[in-house]
Amino acid sequence: MAITPEDFIKNSSNANQNMLKNTLIDLEPDNSKEWGPYEDAQTFLNFMSTEEEPMTLKTHSVLCRDLPFYKDGQLLTVIENGEDIPDLFCLKAGDDIVILDGNFAYIAEINETGALHIDKNNVADYAKFFSYFTLFGEAEEEETAPILLIEGENSEHLRDVSPYMKKRVLKNYNGYRVISSTDKKSFMISTRIIHENTIYDVRLKIDSDGNYEFTDEQYISVV
Repeated sequence: MAITPEDFIKNSSNANQNMLKNTLIDLEPDNSKEWGPYEDAQTFLNFMSTEEEPMTLKTHSVLCRDLPFYKDGQLLTVIENGEDIPDLFCLKAGDDIVILDGNFAYIAEINETGALHIDKNNVADYAKFFSYFTLFGEAEEEETAPILLIEGENSEHLRDVSPYMKKRVLKNYNGYRVISSTDKKSFMISTRIIHENTIYDVRLKIDSDGNYEFTDEQYISVV
């Protein structure tokens, strides 16, 4: 059975009032305990290297974190030694690996293998992951950008901003909420996002196969 806006309002009335304190998975390795060294780093570097741009443990590091919504899923990042900005991110599920370059088709490719396992407890993590590693915008435009899902005051996307900016982004926001359909095959998430320097409150519909759809969008302000 499909989720209706009325279902969402009814379920949200009993929501935890401390939702702004909740946090989702960290997608960047900076100052995160959820990330650690990848055990088979050199093999992975060999796999991703080219003759023109070889990578070894002398020049690069490989970090990883588990992804709760994939069976045997990990997010990997390669960082040049001495640098702070990752060279690339990859999604690994079992033996399948894809580079995350903003094209949602790579994530869909992994989802189609059957590795994706979404439930009410991890669907918001998946939404944050999908939003961050997919570039959204008009196909004709050169500039597209990921969507930053802001789960609350401890969001990693707010760690390096000023108190002024943090207050601006969180104004009149009560945190994200999730409800599931009766058959547990789809979920609706109410949350706040930042896209191309604009703040919105949105509702996202996420299906169990990973399909991601906006069902409602409300402009809040510019950043």
